[in-house]
Amino acid sequence: MGRAKDWALIVRPPIVLISVLGASVGFLNVTIGEGRPFPAIGWAVNALAAGLLAAGLMVHNDYYDLASDKVNRPHKVLARGRIRPKAARDVGIALMVLGVAAAFAGHPRGSLPDSLNLVAGAIAVTVLADGLLYNTVGKRHGIFGHVEVAYGVALIPIFGAAGDRLPLLLWPLGLGLFVMEVGREIMVGAGDIEGDRKAGWVTFAVRSGMRRALVAALLLYLASLPAFLAPWLVPGLAEWRPSLLYLAGSVGFIAGLVALWVPCWRRPAFETFEKYIRTGSRLLVLAFQALLLAEAFV
Repeated sequence: MGRAKDWALIVRPPIVLISVLGASVGFLNVTIGEGRPFPAIGWAVNALAAGLLAAGLMVHNDYYDLASDKVNRPHKVLARGRIRPKAARDVGIALMVLGVAAAFAGHPRGSLPDSLNLVAGAIAVTVLADGLLYNTVGKRHGIFGHVEVAYGVALIPIFGAAGDRLPLLLWPLGLGLFVMEVGREIMVGAGDIEGDRKAGWVTFAVRSGMRRALVAALLLYLASLPAFLAPWLVPGLAEWRPSLLYLAGSVGFIAGLVALWVPCWRRPAFETFEKYIRTGSRLLVLAFQALLLAEAFV
């Protein structure tokens, strides 16, 4: 079954952290950020649900990534045989189910157990279905797989906002994340192109070629900025009124992604993508999330 350390690695703690922080961004910005009461119990259960969903999806993902990981990342837990693949698959599903249950149970005001959060629960169900579709089918079929990942990423702050039943308030942030993440997933696929080819997967990069994939990713990065900035570009379109901190942070975030894109264009090798996209862009996302958490208190 594997040791505790192996299970700790396979849930991908950085991704779980990003999910918990992302949900907290949504929850805090629709409560404290809007001058509304902050229900600590509702936030805690919502963050727990986001973490469980993320952990389950990552473990389940590794089961279906095994063929590609044996080429690109032979150091990973399943590729090394540290955990039985079927055990990873089953644990992943169990964690996702627990996450959905917690989403339904996370009543925003921490009221009696018979008062459920149907909004957050329904969103969690769509994220679960989307993740299962991606893991089993989508990742092998071009742009559709990238869109499926982007859907889950975009819904992280929306899910957090749904923890206090205001899921649509932060839609500019969710839309910007969706467009950006399609581009970032294309970049991830470009880095994995050799392993994906050997595994028989037809990602966007495999189908279109490295250079076209990189151009498409850059265009999507740039296209995401107007979505992030919708409250300023089209006054009255969005009810949410973020501060200039959000404005500067969004511009800086996209500028950072473009800066990480440049070395991949210059030297499109696996090691470059690992350094600048797998690691670099995750660190950039964490920095952006820290800014978005601060936005709730501005």
